This record gives sequence, C-alpha cells and structure tokens, in this order.
Amino acid sequence: FKFNKKEINYNKKTKVSKYELDIISIIKEIRDIYLEIDQNMYKEVIKNNIKDNSTVFKAYLLTLQYYSLLKEFFKDDSNIEEFAYFVLNPNNNLINNLTILDEREIDTIIVDNYKLFNVNINREMLSKDNLDSLISDLEKIIINYRIKLLGIDVEELRNIKEIQIIKEKYEKSN
Repeated sequence: FKFNKKEINYNKKTKVSKYELDIISIIKEIRDIYLEIDQNMYKEVIKNNIKDNSTVFKAYLLTLQYYSLLKEFFKDDSNIEEFAYFVLNPNNNLINNLTILDEREIDTIIVDNYKLFNVNINREMLSKDNLDSLISDLEKIIINYRIKLLGIDVEELRNIKEIQIIKEKYEKSN
C-alpha cells in the first residue's frame, strides 16, 4: 500500500486546524502562568534585597533584570532602552543618593542639588510646562562649562562666528 504525499499533508493540516483553538488557548494559559511566576520572582527579589535604606538606583537596577515586567510598564521597547540608559548613567547622582523612604520631595532635592553648583532654579521651573526650557538652559550651561574647561574664551568664539557671518555675506555679494 502506497501513501500519496498530498494525502499525508492534508491529514496533518486537518488535525492541526482541528485543535488550533485549543493550542492557542493552552499557549495563552502557559504565557500567563510564566508572567505570574516572573512577577512572583520579582516580588521575592524585592522583598529580600530592598531595605528601608536602599537607594532608588538599587530598586531600578533590580527592575531592569525583569524584562517581562518592564514590558508591561513600558509598552514600547525604546522606552525600556531609555529607562536603562537613565538608570545606568553614571552621572545620575539623584537616584544614587535618594533612598526609597526619603520623604523629601524630589523637586526640592533637585533645586538643592543645583544650588550646590550655583545654578538658581526654583520649583516652578520644574513644572511640566517649563521643563523643556529648563533642560535647554541647563544644556547651555553645561556647554559653557565644558568650553571653559577646554580653555576657550566664549567671547572669542562669538567674534569668530561674527567674522564667519561677515565673510559669508561678502562671498554672497560677489
């Protein structure tokens, strides 16, 4: 007795499609169970590793270890990458020095931190409406600071820029 290949393939497809809804349902159940296991593991790790004096950095670092949990919080992978960059940024002193039970308000801590660098900001400047302009101003301050570290005079840069503008106007007129 010989089997025809078409008959065998047809039978396989029929069997799979017959149980397809059951298979999908079981896969979803297994996925949900794994998510629940991940959440329970995360809770256990937090319970065992986070104490009253633990920093926000430590809590965020533990969170980064559980991708499935992050995927629930951040629906977009690029947000997860931004969060990881934020946590792992060595210049981020705020979360390194802030404990979980610190009762001070974060905006007060930020204002106090910038006062140490002689940068005067206030709580109103940290509101959502003013945040973009504040970030822009702080970026300019950082650029000026780096320029001074390199020993470059800001006035000299302005003069060079003015000379370039005059030169471009002269070249356009000729």
